Amino acid sequence: MPNAPDPILEPEPDFASEAFAEDRQILADDGVAADRTAATLQRTWLRDRQRRHDEWQAQQADQQPQPGGTDNATAQTDDTATKQAPKPPEYPVGQAPLSSRPLAASQYARSKTSKNEWVEHWYFTKEGCLDAERPTTSIASDTFGLTTGDDNSIQLRAVSTAKHSPRAVDDTYLSWDQIMVGAKTYTETLSELGFPPDYVKAWWTFFTDLDWRRARMRASDTDKIFIHYVSIMRKEFFRRAGSTQAFDISKFSQGQWEEIAFELRNDPQYNSSRTNAGDMANATSPHHVNPDSMLRQDPPPTTSDPVITVTGAPNAHDPPHQPTGVVVRDHDPLDASAKAT
Repeated sequence: MPNAPDPILEPEPDFASEAFAEDRQILADDGVAADRTAATLQRTWLRDRQRRHDEWQAQQADQQPQPGGTDNATAQTDDTATKQAPKPPEYPVGQAPLSSRPLAASQYARSKTSKNEWVEHWYFTKEGCLDAERPTTSIASDTFGLTTGDDNSIQLRAVSTAKHSPRAVDDTYLSWDQIMVGAKTYTETLSELGFPPDYVKAWWTFFTDLDWRRARMRASDTDKIFIHYVSIMRKEFFRRAGSTQAFDISKFSQGQWEEIAFELRNDPQYNSSRTNAGDMANATSPHHVNPDSMLRQDPPPTTSDPVITVTGAPNAHDPPHQPTGVVVRDHDPLDASAKAT
């Protein structure tokens, strides 16, 4: 194995450049004179490089062969290398390539998910996964940041961390197809990160149950209502997680669905959506589209208590708990907690 390069050979960065403007400002805020900030960064970096050089020299000394044992050690190393020589992988004769491109969420989305925190569902859509392959979605490995050591001294450390994508959009800007593609990637990510199977199953049930209900709706604005439902319930789940108001995401909330439908259908922009349809069709970016203006106009509900009507006979893919022709009115933990307050 080749030796690591001597840190003393590392070129010294230009601490007066724009790349270190933020670090200089941090020092200035701490009371360092503005004309001395670059020099302070330089001294800190030089001390850190010297420290790493000393450690490197100590490692080199430890790796020096002992007197009289050079030949024996060399023979043992060669013998070990021969025994551990990797075998070439077996060639997959006749194995067809994947029918579709595998999707993988960005490191930023995976980090947020691993902490059980909310993150835009867009990161798990095809568009979000392709965006993760762009080199601009993470900070360059040669970027330095200031850290405080155990002795309260300021030290420079290389920064390599994922960041939020400027192309990410809120859940309400997604299409239903994007929601379901993201559902598959999201649950696969949960499994890869080691979440319990019951937790992964709850999220998969959340999305597939909504897709099942959506397919049986007749209203023209069905997709938009369910998309808003996904957006709200995901945010509420993570906001309430760990509290006394936490709830099972796999359970459908009829009360929340009706409230969302009522609010959207009574929004003035919803009633004028047909007028704005031409402008919406010419929109080039979802950042410039109001999600409520994307709703298609529907006749106002005939009652103040809209319900989901299930039609048709169930098939092998239908949820077993959902009987045919029955209006779903599950217990709503959000409504219950609201009444309690």
